[in-house]
Amino acid sequence: MSRMSTAIGSEPRIHEPRIRSPRHFARLPMKRMTTIATTMRTMMLALGCAMTAGVAGCSGDSPVALAAEDRNTLWAVRYEVGAATVALGGTQQLTAVPLRVDGSVAATGVSAVQYVSLDTSKVTVTPDGVVRGVAVTTSGVAVVASATSAAGVTVADTALVGVMATARSFKSLSVLPLFGDTAKVEIGQYGAVNVVAMDSNDVRIFGMTVRYKLAGPAFVKLYGASPYGLALGTTKLVVETIGFGVARSDTLDLVVTNPMFAAVYCYGNSYPGVPPFYNVETFVGAGGTVNFINYGFAPTAVTFDNPADVPDGNFELPNYGDAASRTFPAVGTYKFKDHLGNPGVIYVVPN
Repeated sequence: MSRMSTAIGSEPRIHEPRIRSPRHFARLPMKRMTTIATTMRTMMLALGCAMTAGVAGCSGDSPVALAAEDRNTLWAVRYEVGAATVALGGTQQLTAVPLRVDGSVAATGVSAVQYVSLDTSKVTVTPDGVVRGVAVTTSGVAVVASATSAAGVTVADTALVGVMATARSFKSLSVLPLFGDTAKVEIGQYGAVNVVAMDSNDVRIFGMTVRYKLAGPAFVKLYGASPYGLALGTTKLVVETIGFGVARSDTLDLVVTNPMFAAVYCYGNSYPGVPPFYNVETFVGAGGTVNFINYGFAPTAVTFDNPADVPDGNFELPNYGDAASRTFPAVGTYKFKDHLGNPGVIYVVPN
């Protein structure tokens, strides 16, 4: 399961599609680390995720690259509940357990779980996982739990602990669609949800710290409070926390759909070594819109192989920055060329 922690109380940011400059291509490809082979790398993963701006949790769900015999001893450490909010001076027991690769608790051949606060000026933690609020913080403090196998491999998980000035009664926690009745995110785009905490007087509690995780197929990847669409399907998003000693959670179905908006950037031959289009192959759901933008130094045009199939058909983009949009109501393949004959294609897929 993918997990991330963050604080609630403000609207999540929705990332808009970025305009890629030609210099973007000079930086590709970029490698991303997906496995961890040493103790230091594992700890740096936990610490690095914990200190990312705006997000104080870590997904940490890829198996550590262990030898087969060691994977049977220790695979991961997981908090039972990965977020908590305490009052100033208040305490809360956090519990993390070491797990084998089959999901069972690793009871032998593993060190005791160690707990470390990354900011003891705001949150302290005892060796057995009792956190205490020292200073008010709504952004939260990362508390790292780690365990080490007999082979010397360390794995870790991160919880986020917030501190409020006074204790509140904690009645409910709900995760809701940001718009409408269904929570949706498009492939290749970020989505957002609305998390609401209420006290016993049905007054909303702002600034509580929660953890997000997936309890279904990995059709999305979590970046803080923002799910990023990976593949068509429906998964379950879980939000959990311990608020002033009371544990609450809620689950929301999250539907991943095809994108309804895409952009094609037309470069022509203006930049040596840069393809004539950014998004030479573009996917959009039926009824979706594609925006074409001239980012070259010369006038350009877009000519479809079958312009009668495209509402409003062909068009010209005479100046740098000029744009034109076309909507594609029917499923199909729509091939086009620029003024130099460079080909591109738009695939319109079922929703």
